[in-house]
Amino acid sequence: MAKFSELGLKYTPADGKKRFSCQHMSLGSITNRPIELLDYEKDIKTRWGESRYVVLFHFVGDVTEYKFFTDSAEMKDLLDQMKDRGLLPGAVETTIVQKQGTGALRIYSFS
Repeated sequence: MAKFSELGLKYTPADGKKRFSCQHMSLGSITNRPIELLDYEKDIKTRWGESRYVVLFHFVGDVTEYKFFTDSAEMKDLLDQMKDRGLLPGAVETTIVQKQGTGALRIYSFS
C-alpha cells in the first residue's frame, strides 16, 4: 500500500496563485531589520483592496518564513524587476525602511 506522504502530490489552486502558509507580519513590525526576500505573488485581493502583492521572506540568519502584503507601487515595481532579472524566486537581502508620509500615511520602501 502506498503512503500518501510518499506520493509527491501537490495541490495546485484553480487560480494558479501561490499560497504562502506562514505567519503574516505588518511592514511596521519588520522595518529596519535585515530580511531576505524569497518569493512573491501579485494581484492578490485582500480586505484592504485588490491588486496587492504578498511577499514571502525570512529574517537574515533565521529560516522561519513570514509574509507581508503591500500595495506600494514602488515596492511592486522593484519586485517585478527582481523577478525579470531572475533573482526571485530566490533570495535577495534588503531592509525595509519607512519614509516620511503625509499625516498618518506610512510609506515603506526597500533599501
